Amino acid sequence: MKKLALYAVIGMVVLGCDNGNDLELAQIETKQTSEDSNERRYCFRNEYPFKDNPSDKDVEELNIEIIGDTVEGTYNWIPVFKDKRMGQFSGSIANGVATVKYVFMQEGSEQEEVLEVKLYDNEVIVGGGLPEMGFAARIKKVMCVPE
Repeated sequence: MKKLALYAVIGMVVLGCDNGNDLELAQIETKQTSEDSNERRYCFRNEYPFKDNPSDKDVEELNIEIIGDTVEGTYNWIPVFKDKRMGQFSGSIANGVATVKYVFMQEGSEQEEVLEVKLYDNEVIVGGGLPEMGFAARIKKVMCVPE
């Protein structure tokens, strides 16, 4: 009987140790923004503090609102000492993957690029665009600040 209990405890520990690293497209629980609404909002943010001065932080953030099969939002890279990139995107989403047109301002000029935004339970992965532009990112999910 003690062996059976021990095996049961070991089995529960092994099953409970799943660290969630398996990336499956999001089936995220959401709060609807209004009754019978198909609107969802998610926020993602990474901060990169400087080792010599932790109050200085480069910030990467993406906020997305999904209404049915359309999306819109913002995607910003805000470094402390460099030129920032801030912009808005819109497009469509299917199966947790959005294809968006991203219009942004960087180094004093407006530019646009097509990006792919993959939503996961705990993060978003951004891809597309020219590699030298640095759009590729893996950004952690955070609580959205109420509007």
